[in-house]
Amino acid sequence: LLNKVLQKKIINQFNSRDEDLASGFPDIHELLLEYNDLYFFGSLGSVIIRWSNRMTLCAGKCTYETGGRCIVSLSEPLLKYRSVKELRETILHELIHAYLFVTSNDRDRNFHGKEFCFHMNRINKMSGLNITIYHNFHDELNYYRRYIWRCDGVCRNHPPYYGYVRRSINRKPGPADSWWNFHRKTCGGCFVKEAKTLPQINNLESLGTRPNGQTSSPNMHQDDILEIIEISD
Repeated sequence: LLNKVLQKKIINQFNSRDEDLASGFPDIHELLLEYNDLYFFGSLGSVIIRWSNRMTLCAGKCTYETGGRCIVSLSEPLLKYRSVKELRETILHELIHAYLFVTSNDRDRNFHGKEFCFHMNRINKMSGLNITIYHNFHDELNYYRRYIWRCDGVCRNHPPYYGYVRRSINRKPGPADSWWNFHRKTCGGCFVKEAKTLPQINNLESLGTRPNGQTSSPNMHQDDILEIIEISD
């Protein structure tokens, strides 16, 4: 009991320090070492953590390499706008993926199943943080999605997209997109690049997503879903 009380005290002190953004973010390498001992039973010795200035579509990402090594990458462009608490939660989210890989060889970083949720809830209870299965930084994501196209076909008249696709990279919608064939059959229009910013449209931010992040209709453009999804940078 004494050990649990002491551990809780240490965790609370650790989570409460450096919360003022003016003092800068805590060192992510120190966080990794601390969290490894507190929450992951010292199993993450093969995990490397680093900042990435190229990631603009996900707050964090865990990649797996041969030999059992994991690399946790954190988006500097997205996380620099957030609180230290959200940085901690993002790191712990990715470290759960790393832990499942190290201990169970679970390589599916996009799956948040029973084991992931078990450790997520366990760490939330211990730390008082609010780790979730999503990294929902909508405003920051939109800031980096500066390239905008609009279809000149019939879909431009229908919600929730009104024919818009916005991206962080300058790539025109085409056959490489999973929804392209459906769009070609149901609309057939061509996407024209917009020179102006995306206008305010009612319900555009919701984009018809369900709580699990899946679209409610097959004609919804995956690029527009305002969830931070884990993809390669």
